[in-house]
Amino acid sequence: MRPFRRAGERYDARAPRRQGDAMDETTGGSLEGRRGRFLALFRDHEAEGRWDGRPLAVASPAVGTIVLDAHAEVAGYSSDVVTRLRAPVPNPDGFRFRLKAAGLLAPLATLLGAEDIEVGDPAFDRAFVVQSNEPARTKSLFADAELRAALVAARPALVEVKDDEGWFGDEIPPGVDELYLEIPGKVLAPPALAALFAPFELLCVRFLATRR
Repeated sequence: MRPFRRAGERYDARAPRRQGDAMDETTGGSLEGRRGRFLALFRDHEAEGRWDGRPLAVASPAVGTIVLDAHAEVAGYSSDVVTRLRAPVPNPDGFRFRLKAAGLLAPLATLLGAEDIEVGDPAFDRAFVVQSNEPARTKSLFADAELRAALVAARPALVEVKDDEGWFGDEIPPGVDELYLEIPGKVLAPPALAALFAPFELLCVRFLATRR
């Protein structure tokens, strides 16, 4: 499979992995290894032309496919551009969490049955407001100190699991949702993209590992 695919092409059939498939945090390597692998793939892609924000599906040995794009969110007569990372993840029991950067003016929508959570890392808890319908599972999800530090450094505006938006196609079976990361602006520089991709991929791996 090519490491990058343009919008409209079908995503890697390995994603999502079936419930019960073996998965561990070494899949895809350390955060540094993930950043390096992404940069190597991106350098190959840039030989075909610099990424301009159009959707690209990135092959991930950890989760199959992660989609990057720059998206204009329209509100009334104005629009804000955000850079997004998305991945399909099996989620048959409806686990929900939402992590939002603290201090944003936009209100944090309440998740049904959700509780505010502190994971016990002062820097992380200051940087983000976290809500979930399963607090213990969410604390386990963010138990990795390297993952928390990378997210604090990257400062995404929003990370959450939500209903699949239909982008990934009709072959996505029931019980599969979308893991989603959003950061303001159009991020085009490969190192900045790699700094988002690496913790997002690790978060996908940990999400699969915490399934019941």
